[in-house]
Amino acid sequence: MRTLLTALAAFYLFFIPVLAQSATSCVPAPPGVVSWWPGEGAAVDAIDGNDGTLMGEAAFAAGIAGQAFSFDGMGAYVDIPGSSNIFFANDQPFTIEAWFKPESEAASFFILRNAAYGLRWQGSAGPLAFYNGNYHYSARTSWELNHWYHVALVDNGVDSVTLYIDGVLDKSDDGVLWNPNRFPCHGGDYCFALQLGGVYETQDVEYFMGKVDEVTLYDRALTGAEIQSIFAAGSQGNARRLIRTAMGFRLQMTVTMRTPQSTLALLRRVTGTMTTAMAPWMMVVTGLAMHPYPPAPICCWP
Repeated sequence: MRTLLTALAAFYLFFIPVLAQSATSCVPAPPGVVSWWPGEGAAVDAIDGNDGTLMGEAAFAAGIAGQAFSFDGMGAYVDIPGSSNIFFANDQPFTIEAWFKPESEAASFFILRNAAYGLRWQGSAGPLAFYNGNYHYSARTSWELNHWYHVALVDNGVDSVTLYIDGVLDKSDDGVLWNPNRFPCHGGDYCFALQLGGVYETQDVEYFMGKVDEVTLYDRALTGAEIQSIFAAGSQGNARRLIRTAMGFRLQMTVTMRTPQSTLALLRRVTGTMTTAMAPWMMVVTGLAMHPYPPAPICCWP
């Protein structure tokens, strides 16, 4: 028991401060994040409550930062209910950015909210489609299978929709070419879901084979410099996840301690939940529980 307590105390006193210090080198989160699906073993929105459901054989695999969503191209996708805060009208700016790794020539959206926004893979010799309610196409037409790419679709809500690939502006359709046509629901009673890894709608069904990671939605138009920063950060997302995992749980213990009161006070301050019982000179763990906190603020990016 003494060994267990020593290990726990060491974790809180030394390991977490080191992690927190290492996080200072991470890229700060751009403002305006609405939802973020990191794909760390669940389809959870780490910012808001727009959690998804794994459909078919949707799974997880090694990603650009930690884990990623993994899709088999045969019925796997993530379905996220179409709440109002992940829809943007024609005059509302937004950005959606993510990493993707295609593993098949078969064409499919890998991100889509129908009648709103999306990104569609069209094979290694075709343009990438970026969708703001109407279709636009990348200038780039040469891609590699089994290679990670970062993409960002930016609509300024005024007169321009742009696509960035690996932090660099690829295409901008402005003025009459902008031409958005976004609406949240069909017939007033069916509101479109946001889907990752494929499309499953009444008239359209297609599935992406590959990986998708770090899907992030903003309620503003990110700048080119911000997008370049996110791309350049790359796998620094691993540091962010380590911090979030370590700090995302409250360790609750009831103890008495055989050590000076000053040390007990320090441990109580660090954990926030330690209490004493009876003599201050003996330590006995009488209860141990882990409680998840709500989603923590983002301390690293992307």
